[in-house]
Amino acid sequence: MQDANVDVNDSATGIDEVNVGRVFFPQEKVTATQDSPVVVIGACDQSGAMIGWTLKSQDGELIERGLSECDQGAFEIELSDQWLNYCQESLILKAALGAKASSETLVDPQCNI
Repeated sequence: MQDANVDVNDSATGIDEVNVGRVFFPQEKVTATQDSPVVVIGACDQSGAMIGWTLKSQDGELIERGLSECDQGAFEIELSDQWLNYCQESLILKAALGAKASSETLVDPQCNI
């Protein structure tokens, strides 16, 4: 009877793993310049899923947040110019798909001060 319980638990774990999507940034750092829009591309595996994202300072201060749709294996985040207030530090861009799938990359502001 114990073997039957193990099989049921293994099946449930397999289902949970299938439902968890993947989201990631292929680059470790993105350079932000004043001369062009800052667009960050990420990869995902659940077409149509909404990916939540945040841009935070190194101190954890929320700068900007939004949603991006996973479309054919990719998602795109276009940042507003709020990052210009943080020209002296790298910022953390984090994207999440549900509670278990997330990724982050650094945004390196290059301001013409």
